[in-house]
Amino acid sequence: MNSANLTGNILIVDDETPNLQLLREILSGAGHQVRPAKVPQLAIESARAQPPDLILLDIIMPEMNGFEVCRCLKEDAHTRDIPIIFVSALQDVAEKVRGFKMGGVDFITKPFEESEVLARVNNHLALHKLTMQLEDRVAQRTKQLASSNQALKIEIEERVQAEKARQQYHDRLRALAYDLTITEERERRRIAEELHDGPVQVLAFARMRLSSARKEPDAAKRDRALDEVSESLRQATLASSMLVSDLSSPALQELGLAEAISDWAGVFMKSQFGIKTSVINRLEQADTNLLDDPIRAILFRNIREILVNVIKHSQASHVDVFIERNDDKLVVTVRDDGRGCDFNEANQDVNKDSGFGLFSIRERMADLGGALETESQAGEGYTARLVMPL
Repeated sequence: MNSANLTGNILIVDDETPNLQLLREILSGAGHQVRPAKVPQLAIESARAQPPDLILLDIIMPEMNGFEVCRCLKEDAHTRDIPIIFVSALQDVAEKVRGFKMGGVDFITKPFEESEVLARVNNHLALHKLTMQLEDRVAQRTKQLASSNQALKIEIEERVQAEKARQQYHDRLRALAYDLTITEERERRRIAEELHDGPVQVLAFARMRLSSARKEPDAAKRDRALDEVSESLRQATLASSMLVSDLSSPALQELGLAEAISDWAGVFMKSQFGIKTSVINRLEQADTNLLDDPIRAILFRNIREILVNVIKHSQASHVDVFIERNDDKLVVTVRDDGRGCDFNEANQDVNKDSGFGLFSIRERMADLGGALETESQAGEGYTARLVMPL
């Protein structure tokens, strides 16, 4: 930066008019804006109201000397950074040392030498401007660093929250895997017990009655025994059919998703719990053909689990199941007229009766690229919506 080309706003404080006029002529001739002041207190007020770039301050003045003016200026936050050049006829080294200690940056000795005055003024103006620019840069950099630090804190917090969520998700998956294992074992025991107590027992009884009938000499009694065997075989067939339907609905393979849900709901929900279920199928045959067997099986399982939740939690008397296409998505909506239970709370963990809660349904839908959406309001029923791309 070329100090010779600098101009500034300069406050001159001197009680002698000739000194003010001379300094004003020298500085104004160099292009500086000059503000003369004969009264020290007025000079202080002027500096506070409009801080100059530089102050030329005479030391010896009657009402308040230059050192006192300097002290007042340095104690004020608005004026403390203004560079002050003391003006004096004194050659006392002790006075100069005192001036520097009080915050002065330089001395100009009377009588004035124009070149010296301009050189010192221009140098300190240049130094002051460089200092102000440096302070501005430091302030800007400090602001940038503070902003970066805040952004870093936010990023760290987000990562901590993401890791916490990941850990919670991992824990839920681990709990789900554990409970699935327990559920599979429970299902195996249930199937074994139902087979033993149902079809197996009936078939064992039928075998005994058939063996007895073969030895019965009376034709009428033999016919009655054979009728009992026939009825036992019918019951065993029905029980076996119900068990097979519970495991994998034949209607799902033979008739499709809507018919399988309607068949299961009629047997399970209406007969056992008195809940009427209406299945409204709005799919075209071409849409139905887009679903392969594994997809239909997963959807059937998810819909059945939602209906089981209705039985357990909603106190509903009627359920509607809508199966339809929305653009390139298959949408299955289950809506009941119950009390509007929050199944999200009811299914925080894996359901211990049926084996799967809404969490596992969401996971299975996510595996298909779809989603589970839920809506509920107290007293206005509950809606679950399965959305899956076709």
